[in-house]
Amino acid sequence: MKNTYYKTCPECGALLDPNETCSCKAEEVPDNSVAPVLDDSALWFEIEAKDKKPVELAYMFADDPPKQWYVFYDNACVAYDCTLLEALMWAFDRGYIPINAVETLQKDIEKTIQDLEEE
Repeated sequence: MKNTYYKTCPECGALLDPNETCSCKAEEVPDNSVAPVLDDSALWFEIEAKDKKPVELAYMFADDPPKQWYVFYDNACVAYDCTLLEALMWAFDRGYIPINAVETLQKDIEKTIQDLEEE
């Protein structure tokens, strides 16, 4: 039987050195208590993911653009204080949306926000 030098992360399948810790869990917010509280002024966008659980994006109208996006998946805040593109790439990187949808969604969402701000 041949021994392998590396080990495999049980969460994401990454190949790791024997003493290496995988960073896949470090990308997620470990505790929802650090996530911002979103009030009624947030604008929500729901994107149907490939696994049928929606990826929800929340946009906060704020004085500090562009980092006012929050990403929720499976009832947990998984990213916050990010740009719209960073939020969409979070969903793409995990295989929830195809790459060709990122640009289209970005344009559609930006147009919706622009229309609302003009009202």
